Amino acid sequence: MAKLLRQMLAQTRLRAALDRVLANQGRPGVDGVTVEDFAARMGQEQPALQGEVLTGQYRPLPLLRLWLPRPGKPPRPIGVPCVRDRVLQTAAAQLLMPALEAEFEECSYAYRQGRSVRMAVERIGLLQRQGYQWVVEADITQFFDRIPHARLLAQLQLLCGDAELVALVERWLATPVWDAGERGPWPGLTGAAPELPANPLGVPQGSPLSPALANLYLDHLDEALLDADHALVRYADDFVVLARSRQRAEEAVALSEEVLHDLALELNPLKTRVVNFEQGFKFLGWHFVRSLALPARKVVEAARAEVGSALARSAQGSPDRAATLNKADADAHEDAQEEDDGLVGEMATAWAEALAALPGWQAPPAPRTDDLPADDPGGAAEAVSCVDAEFHPDADADAGASDAHEADPPTTAAPADPVADPMADPVPEQDDDPDSAAAPAPLPSLQRTLYLVDPAASLHTENRRLLVRREQELLLELPAVNVDLVMLMGHNTVTTAALVCCMQHGIPVVLTSRMGRFYGRMEPPGGDAVRLQQAQFAAQADAALNLALARHFVHGKLANAARTLASYARHRRGDAGAANADAVQAALLQLRDLRGRLKTAPDLDTLRGLEGAGAAAYFGAWRHWLAPTWTFGAREQQAGRDPINALLDLGYTLLYHAVAGLIQARGLTPWLGHLHAVKPGHMALASDLMEEFRPVVVDPVLLHLCLNGGLLPEDFIERGGVYSLKPAAVKRFIRAIEVRLNTERQPPEGAGAELQDLRRLIDAQVRRLAQVYREGDAARYAPAVFR
Repeated sequence: MAKLLRQMLAQTRLRAALDRVLANQGRPGVDGVTVEDFAARMGQEQPALQGEVLTGQYRPLPLLRLWLPRPGKPPRPIGVPCVRDRVLQTAAAQLLMPALEAEFEECSYAYRQGRSVRMAVERIGLLQRQGYQWVVEADITQFFDRIPHARLLAQLQLLCGDAELVALVERWLATPVWDAGERGPWPGLTGAAPELPANPLGVPQGSPLSPALANLYLDHLDEALLDADHALVRYADDFVVLARSRQRAEEAVALSEEVLHDLALELNPLKTRVVNFEQGFKFLGWHFVRSLALPARKVVEAARAEVGSALARSAQGSPDRAATLNKADADAHEDAQEEDDGLVGEMATAWAEALAALPGWQAPPAPRTDDLPADDPGGAAEAVSCVDAEFHPDADADAGASDAHEADPPTTAAPADPVADPMADPVPEQDDDPDSAAAPAPLPSLQRTLYLVDPAASLHTENRRLLVRREQELLLELPAVNVDLVMLMGHNTVTTAALVCCMQHGIPVVLTSRMGRFYGRMEPPGGDAVRLQQAQFAAQADAALNLALARHFVHGKLANAARTLASYARHRRGDAGAANADAVQAALLQLRDLRGRLKTAPDLDTLRGLEGAGAAAYFGAWRHWLAPTWTFGAREQQAGRDPINALLDLGYTLLYHAVAGLIQARGLTPWLGHLHAVKPGHMALASDLMEEFRPVVVDPVLLHLCLNGGLLPEDFIERGGVYSLKPAAVKRFIRAIEVRLNTERQPPEGAGAELQDLRRLIDAQVRRLAQVYREGDAARYAPAVFR
């Protein structure tokens, strides 16, 4: 018996599936058995189900046909399995979803745990701000009803390798449908069941497994568009492709038609068109026009208020709520608004212009030519303006001089790197209502950093405020309570009064070179977390606990390095020949092998050796993308021996001090670590905790800037074999790192969790580590592995 099928039939799996079916509270199928009745008989039903499947005697009952009303259009058919079949299908979905999720692309937002309509909407807004002004609105004709079974099952067989489980899925796909409204109750309950023709095509809408299978079938379309460097946002069979020019948008249409033809599908010509943001368009119950994204119903209401009863009459029967993750609901809302489209299309732009004129409303900044592309794994959220004294993020409404620009934290949900959130469970129904889910306000900054880059800039204080001046010019003025860290990067002037102000307000002051070489750190007095630090020292003295924590740090680093490498391997596969692609794949295999060897590493020296081997493989793969523009042989400990190493030094210094500040804020000492040896002048714990975040924070930003023209070799100065960035380039790099740190994303510990920026994710690791110290249990810590 196949392994996966046995796992699906395990008692714990079936019980978990029943819990999911109970939580969804669906209606009975053709047999009339309710969810509650089946749950009460689960003790008898479970062995019967297991026996039928194992002996090959299991046959699903027909699906019960229901019709969902759609105002102004024919109702939509769905097929409801009976509860016993629903439990089995849910168990299969729970079992298959982790493997399926590993195949799915970041651009796919429907039916996936931790994904929502709102996230798709935010992604579109991010792409627009990056300069993607043309949009392909696309829809697939009768997608769910026309999926060929043979090809879908072949894809599933290739993925899971379990022929018996695939045969069971085939049985579910072929299940016939019984329409009780036309034919009365199912006669199989009282007599012989009639012979019904098998369903030859499509996946039944209403089955717990169908959403995952639908996404699997369209994964080929996702990959084809992404491989052609198109910016795609897909929600089931509705998708948009964003482009910087009309020509690129039309190329996306042609490619979509070609791929869908190969999949025995076709674009719906009535719902597929090329538009731009000036014209506006609707997607998933939202209306996009210029720089606004608004729930479509609100646009209709605003237009209705302008034009009066004519529009009100045309909109009669519109549903009360907008689309949710449920595709049928999303389509029903979209269909209900179609009659409004002509008038709303004319009114939406005027309404947007009226909004733009309101006091306090600001449009996003104009996109820069070097903004990050949609499919670049290193994508930061948006450009940040800066001056020679930079403050990240915006501190206070009254904090700036007229010519001092302060950076607002990004409002988008996630950067553009292909990081899928971990999935251990099947996709639950979600409560994201796009009508009410306006883009959330950004989280308040967890660590507000003031950078002084210009050697002519000086730091002063007055009335508990920090002032940055260049000669007699005031560049920036901030309340000291709104600053968490000051970094002096170069030969800046600081008054004694400013230092005293920083210490009084608990603000560490870090001194580095312009390229981040660490000179020293002035810290405010501590001592209010002595007991926690005592536990920290005890943990460092416990050899087994020390080794376990060090193993976690190295595992996180190697796993995230492999993720970043795999992302670039896929997105830049056209930039390297077959030999180079093979070299990158070899590096990925080596990283996987090294992670496997971590479990048996007997001591710290062995762990450090594995870490070093992983770093050599990881950075060695970079050469295949960076050459020939950049000279980079390997990661070196000697500072600034080539431009790439100089950037790595600077980026890691910024991250190192950000982590150190978060450690101190939680009452720990950053000077005592586990993986890194304790030595004077080195904050070992900061180095430990930053290991798993190096490939997530610094490396994607560096690769993006260097591979896409954000930084060029001429931005560097070479003196005596040591490279450093010119001042303007330093500021660009700091901006990109800060935007990356402040960008919200899905936490790695579980899908469906609240979006967090990377600083908060680092802080969460600090808090987990503090829990380890309090309880003496290394299992309380798990590395932040992004997938």
